[in-house]
Amino acid sequence: MQKRVGGTGKPKGKRERLGDRSCWHPSCFVCHSCHQPLVDLIYFHQEGKIYCGRHHAELFRPRCAACDQLIFTDECTEAEGRRWHPGHFCCLECDLPLGGQRYVMNGGPCCCSCFESLYAELCQACGELIGVDSEQATHQGRHWHARASCFCCTLCQKPLRGQPVTSHHNLLYCSEACSLEKATGASTASDSSDSAFVSAPSPDSTPVSRASSEGGRSAPGPGSAPPAPAMGGDSCQRRAEAEGTVTREPLSKAGAGGGNRGQGER
Repeated sequence: MQKRVGGTGKPKGKRERLGDRSCWHPSCFVCHSCHQPLVDLIYFHQEGKIYCGRHHAELFRPRCAACDQLIFTDECTEAEGRRWHPGHFCCLECDLPLGGQRYVMNGGPCCCSCFESLYAELCQACGELIGVDSEQATHQGRHWHARASCFCCTLCQKPLRGQPVTSHHNLLYCSEACSLEKATGASTASDSSDSAFVSAPSPDSTPVSRASSEGGRSAPGPGSAPPAPAMGGDSCQRRAEAEGTVTREPLSKAGAGGGNRGQGER
């Protein structure tokens, strides 16, 4: 009984065996990729096909993420879906071997010391570095420790982790209500400060003469002699009140803008 060969399906003649069932004509026993004859050569059998050593390696051997060369050894280091030669899995910054060590994947493996000194973010609340052992929350490109004391509402201190976040003037709030209350309070305090500033006369200012509603006197014209000053303290005060006060420009105030809603991310 004739057997069908694995290559063309034609009746076999002189055959090459691969295991107990697969048979080829010598001319059919070639690499699946480059068709190089593999009789008397080293070949690899993968997924029902045979390959020369070169193409089997290119198709099925992993490449080192550091040197981009094929890994032919039986052992390699695998992390984050990539593989390295055992001696190539090192910190990108200081070349410290990281096999069996803690590391941070920041485009490539990085030891904890280099990551904290070069890449760790500053917390917007406390101003301290967010270390590799600390959880981090990010909102609109800024960073906080994810703990309740840092990532919280500016007004009511409610923790914002996993909650809707409103941002106003780079400050975080748990709701629009807190944002508006904070803005209203700041505006009121600014108005009070401005009023006190406007009502206080300047010690260097000169009173401006004006018509008095009580005596019916008109303001002296250019070249006229100024009235004689009063001698008593009370009289000086009454004269200043009658003649007017110089007003300086009030302090500028920050208006309350609208907040942007976002989700606090860790």
